[in-house]
Amino acid sequence: MFENDEFDIPYSCCVTSYCLYVYSGGCLNKVVYILSQSAFMIGTGAFCVAIVQILGIVFGNMLAKSIRRVKTQEEMNKQNQRHIIYNLQNENYSLKPTSKA
Repeated sequence: MFENDEFDIPYSCCVTSYCLYVYSGGCLNKVVYILSQSAFMIGTGAFCVAIVQILGIVFGNMLAKSIRRVKTQEEMNKQNQRHIIYNLQNENYSLKPTSKA
């Protein structure tokens, strides 16, 4: 901070490094001007980011659904194999001759 007898001036307000001259105008008008000139670009960028986010959500849901479907199919295949093995074992058991003495 540049110390004056009356008040302290931040270095960001100084025109030169020696702080001989101080910016007299505020920056609000400049910021409003810059934002109004680049509002279309800012809006376009925000829209593109939103589209990418939405696509990420959609593709993530599609991937989760696909994984769920594959896991369900694998589980059904396991159940069918168990059922087939169980039926074969029961058939073999019922086909064995019972010896009566």
